[in-house]
Amino acid sequence: MRYGHIDSQSTFHDLLADPLFAEAFLWLQEQRSPTPRAEPYPIIGNEVSARVIQYTPQPLDHGVLETHHDYVDLQVCVGPNSEKIVVADAAELTIKEDSIERDVTFYNPPRRELEAVFLSPGNFAIFDTEKDAHMPQRIVNPEAAPGDQLTGQNLKIVIKIRKSALNANLKL
Repeated sequence: MRYGHIDSQSTFHDLLADPLFAEAFLWLQEQRSPTPRAEPYPIIGNEVSARVIQYTPQPLDHGVLETHHDYVDLQVCVGPNSEKIVVADAAELTIKEDSIERDVTFYNPPRRELEAVFLSPGNFAIFDTEKDAHMPQRIVNPEAAPGDQLTGQNLKIVIKIRKSALNANLKL
């Protein structure tokens, strides 16, 4: 997993050597106010695409850990609120459901406390295929009042990058 901020190139400058990541970060720089829509925004054919999602953060018990087979996730919080993403090493989990057609594997919840990353507007996290299990769109503070800055509607971008098309030496 990689974590950073889209305005701090030092957190991702090494990824720009790969043309797919370079195009993905360029698209992010150009899309400061993206419009949510059902279909993905094409960036590079079937290799790179972006979804803009509007959602309400959910409690931990309403989510499931997931990984992907073919696509790396580059998730960016647009805001206005923050997002909690629960993370785990997929090798330590048991599979609940696997769908190669949908490019997703879901996992049973582990019996231990999970780690989390917190995305504020502009922060990103990159999840590697089949390694980095993640449960996005969680409430930052479950004790917060409904509708406050930690639980209200949020906007994010999820860029899908085909792993097999990336430079094999790239460190995610």
